[in-house]
Amino acid sequence: MTEAILKLARGLVRPLALLAIVGGVVGFLAVGKVEEAKFLAGFGGPILGFYFLERKVRHDNGSA
Repeated sequence: MTEAILKLARGLVRPLALLAIVGGVVGFLAVGKVEEAKFLAGFGGPILGFYFLERKVRHDNGSA
């Protein structure tokens, strides 16, 4: 049971980070705070890049 909860939590971290970063950038742009959106995109970009690169490597290795 504990392992299932841990696996669920680990599986939710990356999608929530993606949603938070992209949502934050879109939100800042929606209210006209361009500098804040650039700042968040600058720091969030490497996080998102790592996420998608790791998914591609995992897919290429045949993992789920």
